[in-house]
Amino acid sequence: MRIMKPLLILALVFMFVLSACSGSGSNAGNTTQPAPNPVQQQPATTPPAEEPKTAEPAPEEPKIDLNGYTIKIACFWDCSPSAQDTEINDLKKQRQAEVETKYNVKIEYLNVPYAEITEKTTTTALSGEPFADIIRLQNMAVPGLVEGGFLKALDDITDVNNNPNFDAAMKAVGTYRGKLYGFLEDVQDGAGLYYNRTMLESLGLEDPKDLMAKGEWTWAKFEEMAKAATKDTDSDGQIDQYGLAAWDQELASFLIGSNGARIADMDKGVIGLDSPEAIEALEFMYKLYHEDKVVMPSEGDPYSHPHVNFHAGKLLFTTGFTWEGMTRLTEEQMADDWGYVYMPKGPKATDYYVPLSQTNMFYMPAGAKYPAETIQIWQELQIYERVEDSFDVFMELAFRHQDDMDLAKEMPDKILLDYFLSFPKVKELVFSMATKIATGEEPPVTAVEKIKVEAQAALDEILK
Repeated sequence: MRIMKPLLILALVFMFVLSACSGSGSNAGNTTQPAPNPVQQQPATTPPAEEPKTAEPAPEEPKIDLNGYTIKIACFWDCSPSAQDTEINDLKKQRQAEVETKYNVKIEYLNVPYAEITEKTTTTALSGEPFADIIRLQNMAVPGLVEGGFLKALDDITDVNNNPNFDAAMKAVGTYRGKLYGFLEDVQDGAGLYYNRTMLESLGLEDPKDLMAKGEWTWAKFEEMAKAATKDTDSDGQIDQYGLAAWDQELASFLIGSNGARIADMDKGVIGLDSPEAIEALEFMYKLYHEDKVVMPSEGDPYSHPHVNFHAGKLLFTTGFTWEGMTRLTEEQMADDWGYVYMPKGPKATDYYVPLSQTNMFYMPAGAKYPAETIQIWQELQIYERVEDSFDVFMELAFRHQDDMDLAKEMPDKILLDYFLSFPKVKELVFSMATKIATGEEPPVTAVEKIKVEAQAALDEILK
């Protein structure tokens, strides 16, 4: 990977930091023939029977000795096995001791503040001495780091295609422009719609999961249900219950993803806002706001507003990530019962998609001293046989119902990752566009036309 325009790339990455919220042996067998039996000697024309060949032993694994080297793993929290006293962490500590002995290596965990970890990755990589061998980073920092030559692709280190630890979900989230950079022991991300089960029942509407089973969970059905939920419940002439509330910027990206499109198409290196799929999604968003009028007007903080009103039982639907179920798990947090489902399928979508624009994974910096050995050791540190248990614990902390847990555990296999948040200017332009569509200031085609050239230029600044 080239390292070019270091000052420009470094400046852009710093902008992101400031803008982010958040030898084998074998045995061929013994072929020596036994001596003929002197009493029952076989005719000379008959070949003597051979002894069965012994099975070849499996090739021995080459011994790796890192001579006491310390592999440093950096996170923006304490991700060491000693951080929490749990059964899994006890197993991890035992596994770490075994790995350290096997490879003559030490494992050290670094806790680096979130606001500093990306900058530290770039500055130490530029010096040729990365501060850690494996670094946990937000995917939003990845384009600038990869294009600047600060991260190493796993494809160049190990066989990523024939490794069961690198499954489809991990590749969906960890791949950038055709190469795998990010890795995790397990992907547990998800994004979709929360729905009010209590309200659904009172309205006599069918559960979205039942509609999914029949292939009918579509934009049209979602729109129909949102209309049925939007009403004046106390006869005072004012609508007080709505089909939907969402942060407009989140709703725009979720709808675009649910129609099989991305705002930033990194495979092609283009802004995809003017694709037929994206335009169709934004026009549907406009319709929900201004023709159907099923979206609750936003008041106060645009992010917290939908959550507050969903918890209060005033909404049928709201967008959200799986972890947000933790904020409404108990009856004290939300009295009404609720569920979770995929975004409805858009007209041009071939499947249900999980629109994801932010996550975090482990990455290997350029200049890591023992890249192949390090990725092998990292895998041996993981308790893969207990990953399912870990996911189950997360699900039980996030959802009330087993059907929601089961669906959320399927979501990582359908992730459609969008890197648009990685480019500060693109993020700014897209957020402004979404708000203008939500407020009716501009129709979708006009809003997209006004920003697409500038957004593409911002993408090109890093990619080219």
